[in-house]
Amino acid sequence: MHSRFIRLGALLLHVPVFAAGSFALAADDPLDEVIVVATRLPVAAEKIGNAVSVLNQRAIEQSQAVVASDLLATLPGVSVVRNGGPGTPTAVRIRGAEADETLVLIDGVQINDPSDPASGFDFGNLLVGDITRIEVLRGPQSTLYGSQAIGGVIDIVTAEPEDEIVGKAAAEYGSMNSTQLKAGVGGRSDRVSARLGGSYYRTDGISTYARGTEDDSYRNASFAGRFGYELTSQMALDLRAYYANGKVNYDGFAPPSFSFGDASDYGKTRQFVGYGGLNFVLAGGRLHNRIAYQQTDTDRDTFSGPVGAATPAANYKGENRRLEYQGSWQFVGDSTLVFGAQHEKSRMHSNTDPTLAAVKLDSFYVQLQAEVARGLTLTAGDRYDDHESFGSHHSPRVAAAWSLQSDTILRASWGEGFKAPTL
Repeated sequence: MHSRFIRLGALLLHVPVFAAGSFALAADDPLDEVIVVATRLPVAAEKIGNAVSVLNQRAIEQSQAVVASDLLATLPGVSVVRNGGPGTPTAVRIRGAEADETLVLIDGVQINDPSDPASGFDFGNLLVGDITRIEVLRGPQSTLYGSQAIGGVIDIVTAEPEDEIVGKAAAEYGSMNSTQLKAGVGGRSDRVSARLGGSYYRTDGISTYARGTEDDSYRNASFAGRFGYELTSQMALDLRAYYANGKVNYDGFAPPSFSFGDASDYGKTRQFVGYGGLNFVLAGGRLHNRIAYQQTDTDRDTFSGPVGAATPAANYKGENRRLEYQGSWQFVGDSTLVFGAQHEKSRMHSNTDPTLAAVKLDSFYVQLQAEVARGLTLTAGDRYDDHESFGSHHSPRVAAAWSLQSDTILRASWGEGFKAPTL
């Protein structure tokens, strides 16, 4: 049995607002921002029919947040639920949609865990680290992004190489032996660009159990890398990778009483995101093409038992493999047609159930954006998903953005989304 969702976006009026406190860190629907997540191409915010928030590098640095979900919690329409301290399971919801209905991108790669019961993304293992920009697009986006984009899309971008070779490093120390180390180096030449960044965080934490004495610690190490090479003036190679390794201790229901209390329960999570793309231009620079391979791997282990005697409890592995083509054609001023195809294979395995489960999904999408009158931009598109087990479905979407003057915009959107049961 599959589920189908239809959501209608409200008509929004946007005027300048001067906020105080944490909300001032985010540029909510910034009129002078260029947004990528909304159309998969750089587009001015005033042409987007959905509400969008941006956390740029300055806002991220000012927040001094360690966990990425703490940044997202400051944004309107976004709610965060965390089951304890840093590192514990963390769910992010947009406009009341379920956590598994929020699509997460890391450097343009869709990341989710097929071995999770809801096949969602756990933000518990995602630190701010090398992140320099976050775009949050609210409302259904299944036309361009497919399954899980029913509530919205969160696009996380790590640092890109600068024009010159630059190295940065930072170290912090605080209470509970909390330690954070960050470093990165990168740069560009005529044809080559590269960057490597990493971060490490640890804390002794406190006991989750109210009267506990055994601290629940957390540690995480993550790395992000990029490499680009211009093969010709019209063709370039783009490689990206992200890796995170975290361990979190938590209390549980240890024998013999099996009541909540101090325990040596802990979990380990390893995540890998890989991307290899070839970008090339045809038709005199008007047709931009991208052929890419995406890979995500999530490996989770849980250990359970009384204090000092935890033993392996379960192991879960989730894998995604995607082949994708995307094209964009610009014509008649700023009017743009985006189209593409994607082949995806998801697999999961658990030692609690040794059966290997796998499923294939083929998708095709097209979206047209055009300024039909001065200040009025319309967007319309459709997606066709052919699921190996649950058949084919369409996910149409229409949106409008009307800029009445430089600082007032009317927005409206309507869209559908398809999400099959998880493995």
